[in-house]
Amino acid sequence: MALTDTAILQAKSKEKTYKLGDFDGLYLTIYTTGTKTWRVKTYVNGIEKHVTLGTYPEISLKIARQRTQEIRSLAQQGIDPAAAKQAEKIAFRLQQADTFESIANQWFESWAKTVEESTRSQTRAILDNHLLPKTGSRKIASIEPLELLEVPRKI
Repeated sequence: MALTDTAILQAKSKEKTYKLGDFDGLYLTIYTTGTKTWRVKTYVNGIEKHVTLGTYPEISLKIARQRTQEIRSLAQQGIDPAAAKQAEKIAFRLQQADTFESIANQWFESWAKTVEESTRSQTRAILDNHLLPKTGSRKIASIEPLELLEVPRKI
């Protein structure tokens, strides 16, 4: 039987963790702590897989059902949804690590150990006030050297 928002709200924790099933492999696990977590059971190349979608109410019933369809579509193509989700996370982290801000902060952390506090605070101020607002969120490869030369000229 399909879940409803009312049934989910009324589901209370018990002495043991239990599950409430929806359809297409979607189910809600209710833990003894009261946490409610969405999971999807699917098969990839004949192997059973369980993919966690998130917690309720952050992930609504409607969104959980939409994501279930996406996961089932991947599984039908022979793609492991859990591996695909992990690959997306890694790609996002790599994308974020490739920004000017990320690289500047890594450099600053290692460099700051070798200089006096006054030099550290002065350099941090230059980064925060002049470099990062303009270039911080951009990919390092997209920044031209002449753009960075504008900063010392302005200072």
